Amino acid sequence: MEQHLSYEEQLLLFKQRGVEGIDPTNSDFNKQIKTLKVLGYYKLKQYAIPFWNKEENKYQKITYNNLVKRYYRDQQLKQAIFQSISDIETALNNEISYILGRDDPYLYLTFEYWCQTRGYNRHIGSSINKYKLKNEELKFLSQLQKQVRKSNYIDIQKFESSREFEVFPPIWLSVNTLTFGQSIYLVKLMKPQNKQIISKHFFHQDVNKLINDLELLNLIRNICCHNGDLVDISLKTMPKIPARYKQYLNMNGDNYPHKLAVVILILIDLMYSVNEKYNFKKLQNILVGLCKLTNKKDAYLAKKMGFKNIASISGLTSTFKNPRITTFYPKDGYIYN
Repeated sequence: MEQHLSYEEQLLLFKQRGVEGIDPTNSDFNKQIKTLKVLGYYKLKQYAIPFWNKEENKYQKITYNNLVKRYYRDQQLKQAIFQSISDIETALNNEISYILGRDDPYLYLTFEYWCQTRGYNRHIGSSINKYKLKNEELKFLSQLQKQVRKSNYIDIQKFESSREFEVFPPIWLSVNTLTFGQSIYLVKLMKPQNKQIISKHFFHQDVNKLINDLELLNLIRNICCHNGDLVDISLKTMPKIPARYKQYLNMNGDNYPHKLAVVILILIDLMYSVNEKYNFKKLQNILVGLCKLTNKKDAYLAKKMGFKNIASISGLTSTFKNPRITTFYPKDGYIYN
């Protein structure tokens, strides 16, 4: 039977299991209890996983205060990444509205005019015919009318009040009500030539890679929104990774790490097409800071995140200035200008 523990007992359980810096006689003890009341035992336990030693059956080389710092630095990481993903989402919506609104801003309401109409669509994993297409159209319009009705977007509210019998606004307004997932799904449904236009807009010649990268960022966006543990993410499905990034990653032979570093490089690739002057310095500092919250060597946590070492973090984020130029590190691991 599971036992109910007081906050003090939960904190002492961390101590019993190897988390350092917990002392009931120390003045910090009451502050630590207050922190635990806010964050919860299992939330902090999630961030302690990289320090669990299976052989010793206890945590090693982590203090309680650094564990709390790790949680809050992951919060900062999610904020920085969410901001970048929001820019990418906005750029995608603008491109969708530009393509679908060229001839008629209401043409998007009739799927046969802009969607793939026959054959197998690998991106939705289904064959397309008139029944499938109509079903997709009805499902989309059903969702859209609810989102339009609930929207707090000022121009949509103006449209609603001025058009008594019109339910759906023009495409350049409608895209502002869509979720990131819905926008990606519209791209999946498009005719191949429209997909290619969007792919080139994001500097991707490979439509499949663009869609896979966007789906990964949608997953990351959801983790950011729902306060998940991002720094310790383990990817189940891997995107296609350009070979030029291998030098920055904690490779296992020819196998890429299924870790945060992969998310960062995908983000960098897509952000370059959105804003080539975007400053990743803040993100770089957060990542480096996350590597320093342990008594182990700094490279330990860098590798846990999928990076080759700490120097590779600044190396990877600096490739944003020119994604076709990469920096090769000397053996001592330092970067020279």
